Amino acid sequence: NEARYPIQAVAARTGLTPPLLRAWERRYDVVEPERGEGGERLYSDRQIHHLNLLRMLTQNGHRISRISKLPTAELERLLLDVGISPYETQVRAENADLEHVLFGRGLAAVNALDVDMLDSEVERARTVLSPLAFIDAVLCPLIRRAEEIPARGPVVQAAALGLIELLTEAARGVARVVGPLGSGRAMVVWNLGSVRDASLAMAAATASLQGMRAEILHDNADGQDIADYVHAEPTTSVVVSLPCHVDPDEAFDALSGLRQRLEREHLIFCVAPIPEVFARVEDIPGLEVCANFRDLAELIDTNRS
Repeated sequence: NEARYPIQAVAARTGLTPPLLRAWERRYDVVEPERGEGGERLYSDRQIHHLNLLRMLTQNGHRISRISKLPTAELERLLLDVGISPYETQVRAENADLEHVLFGRGLAAVNALDVDMLDSEVERARTVLSPLAFIDAVLCPLIRRAEEIPARGPVVQAAALGLIELLTEAARGVARVVGPLGSGRAMVVWNLGSVRDASLAMAAATASLQGMRAEILHDNADGQDIADYVHAEPTTSVVVSLPCHVDPDEAFDALSGLRQRLEREHLIFCVAPIPEVFARVEDIPGLEVCANFRDLAELIDTNRS
């Protein structure tokens, strides 16, 4: 039971990202790590086992808010009830390997500027992966790569735009399919006013999958527009899905301004897939920041009252 593992090691062994681990600890006291000499979190094998149990149960439909206080033995019993051995809870690599292969096939199409090939690979991934895995492991990184293609003449530029439009439409397709699942409280989805951007659709799909009614605001909407909308419906929360091309300082200013315009009870979630942008906005008080859409889904569920 010696506490010797840093949070990065725990993330690798459980599949729970550091932001989600910290959110679970802060909101639900799922474990209480010790602190090293530099203040870093240190976890024991027993705590890692407990976190793995929580991960497996949430993946099988249990709400973290309902199981967070249960002892380890009770969590193990719940897993046995659904036919899962509590001693086989280590993260399995099969799904991650499949996602990596499907992304690699799509990346080959993007690098070749081949829209037809990309269309086939995107459709293949869509039919094999879950909606969140499709968004997170395929669409989002492929869009980032397509947006990085240098504009070497009009032909290359037109091809790159075609790739981005195909991927964006695929994201919108996911949002349309899962939209009816979102019949609960309203959740405003904003991407700093960038209209033709897949980040809106990916965030809206994620909200819908968590049972939230996604209300998309764009058309050059600014922070004041979002605040006015939220104040008209007090139970509304906000997801800010930052485009891949956003400037870090621009994102910081927009999110800080939005946080100041809203009351503390209004939740603001932010998806920042670019590391430089994530580092710039993660310390804004009252903001739940994550780097991908699967973490966004977990944070929405974690903060659901």
